[in-house]
Amino acid sequence: MSFVKSNISKKQIVKILKSNYGISGKIIRLDGEIDFNYKITDKNNHSYLLKISRPSFNPDYIDYQLKILEHLSKQDEIKTSTVLTTLNHEKSFVVKDKLGKDRSIILYNWIDGRLWSKVNPKTKKLREDLGSQSSLITRSLLKFKHSFSKRKIDWDIANSLWVEEYIPMFKNEEKEIAEEFIKSFKERLDEFNKLKKSIIHNDINDNNIIVSNNLKNPKVESIIDFGDSVFSQTINDLAITCAYAIMNLDDPLNACLDVVRGYNKNFKINDAEIKLLYNLIGIRLIISVTKSFINRKKEPENKYLLISEKSAWSLLKKWRNINPEFAYYS
Repeated sequence: MSFVKSNISKKQIVKILKSNYGISGKIIRLDGEIDFNYKITDKNNHSYLLKISRPSFNPDYIDYQLKILEHLSKQDEIKTSTVLTTLNHEKSFVVKDKLGKDRSIILYNWIDGRLWSKVNPKTKKLREDLGSQSSLITRSLLKFKHSFSKRKIDWDIANSLWVEEYIPMFKNEEKEIAEEFIKSFKERLDEFNKLKKSIIHNDINDNNIIVSNNLKNPKVESIIDFGDSVFSQTINDLAITCAYAIMNLDDPLNACLDVVRGYNKNFKINDAEIKLLYNLIGIRLIISVTKSFINRKKEPENKYLLISEKSAWSLLKKWRNINPEFAYYS
């Protein structure tokens, strides 16, 4: 695996780990959209996740992520990544890459398990558990505040109308599907804007959900990666969770109901939110396929950025054929 594109060499990573954490071991490059991620396994078979930011990172963004994890760590029912401090008791620090640009370094504990995207079969019970676990995060973040959460990002459903610029580039059925969901979203924008807001995870996708290694009775071990967390409509977190949990299934609506049922056990959804949920799931998928389209041009070698595109379009075609009123009453 090449370390060149991150502009941080394997030799420099070895030095960073040894001098700052007293750790040495095997280094494996992992996929990622924003940060450069590495799995570190030491001689005692303990594993860690090393995150190296892209250059020109915002220190407030780093503080934001650290504070979210610190907040969630106080909740016994939520299991997520914890940050390891350096030998100097720092939670993060800055190094220069080979081009002299600053990079933020954070080391997390490694959570064992399987990515949701690799789990088969995904049972009804597992989907309900995913809904339940994601709602615990939603509920906990209601009490969390941070100024950086008010930033504007493309992945926020509330900020989704930027995709309109790219819709003409889609063809035939795909263009029609995108136009339909966007039209419906715009028609109910006033209703959407009145929904309650809070800081949400905003990226509970199939590669941020860790499932236990127990093949007989699997459960959701953890939901990771709060890098896209944002202050937005609270219901968006459920819409996003559903969008990725129901991919590659013959009956996406029934699968969606499992997630909603689990979510509603811990965090009650109101009628105004349920009325819009069908469309919000579609909008998140439209954001995903539009991002994939852009990334295919921008970083064609980064396969991670395109990982959900085919599945997202397949789901959108099935989702379009479900009557929105039937979905609401279901």
